Amino acid sequence: MTMVFLDVDDFKMVKDTRGHSGGDKVLCEVARTLGVKTEMSRSMIQHALNLKSQANFRDRYLLPALRTGLIEMTIPDRPNSRMQKYRVTAKGRGLLG
Repeated sequence: MTMVFLDVDDFKMVKDTRGHSGGDKVLCEVARTLGVKTEMSRSMIQHALNLKSQANFRDRYLLPALRTGLIEMTIPDRPNSRMQKYRVTAKGRGLLG
């Protein structure tokens, strides 16, 4: 049996506005984001998760995964670069087993 603990910023707000099932969905989507084994752009990850809203994806999925250190930017000095991609960190790989 594997147990995973995530500390997602603003998670209380998600649960307050979407309920426990909504919070569970966010955690599942973040975990799916971690399943990406290669470097991918924001739009590629968003498409893989079948999410339409860029702002929703960024605020509720991408930024929490970055803040918790589960994924990282390939160009951290230029977060808004059109060449920016994301990859799973060692911490994220540890959660994946």
